[in-house]
Amino acid sequence: MNPRFSLALVALVLIGGAIGLWWNDRQQPAAPPAQPISSQQPVEPAVPAYDGDYVLAISWHPAFCETKPYLDECRNERSGDYAADNFTLHGLWPQDDEYCGVGPEIIAIDEANRWSDLPRIDVSDTTWRDLQRVMPGVEGNLDRHEWALHGSCAGASAETFFRRAIALIEEVNASEVRELLARNIGRHVSRNQLRSAFDASFGDGAGRKVRLDCETDGDREIISELRINLSGDAMGATRFRDLIHAARNAGAGCTGGTVDRVGDQ
Repeated sequence: MNPRFSLALVALVLIGGAIGLWWNDRQQPAAPPAQPISSQQPVEPAVPAYDGDYVLAISWHPAFCETKPYLDECRNERSGDYAADNFTLHGLWPQDDEYCGVGPEIIAIDEANRWSDLPRIDVSDTTWRDLQRVMPGVEGNLDRHEWALHGSCAGASAETFFRRAIALIEEVNASEVRELLARNIGRHVSRNQLRSAFDASFGDGAGRKVRLDCETDGDREIISELRINLSGDAMGATRFRDLIHAARNAGAGCTGGTVDRVGDQ
């Protein structure tokens, strides 16, 4: 065979192979780009179940709104609302840690108070309706903040965490504690009266586990919040009575204050 012809044939074969490889590569689907973690993805627990110390923070909402009337939840407040004469949920706080398993992006958003940009909480429709009732702050996405900062450390799903928080505050609202404030709207209630109501409802000594917080509003001291110490398996079926008796005593807080009513006083 002619040497020149042989060389030309080899060259054609090599060129053809290269074209074939190029064409085959073109037919392979490109790998999908990596998807960034969205700030709207629900944060799920990354820690084991926690059965240590908690604080249940419950607010007297008219007093809260007295100092923050510009918030949506306060502009929309009416005298017939649940929050007008019941305690409302601020949060349920495991005491050993914060932001458990929560990434730096979410922490930065939360610390910048951009709560509407935080991940939504993954709860059932029933739990969401109940949460809207006992936590007016959901209008400002308080639920998202509380889950990222505190709920993530409870070792439970958002559904379990908020269901238990709802159950605990409802025990207080079904007790003599709530009745004491509801029948004294516009009048003064002392810390001793409040603690006695806890003792009457949940057993002797329960009142010592409660701190009373007040706010100054002009020339008035108004009752703003209760910080209730709890200890144990708050994510399980443990009763409020048992959780409060297992807890350590609370600080004193204020000595008493006026029970505020809805609207600017």
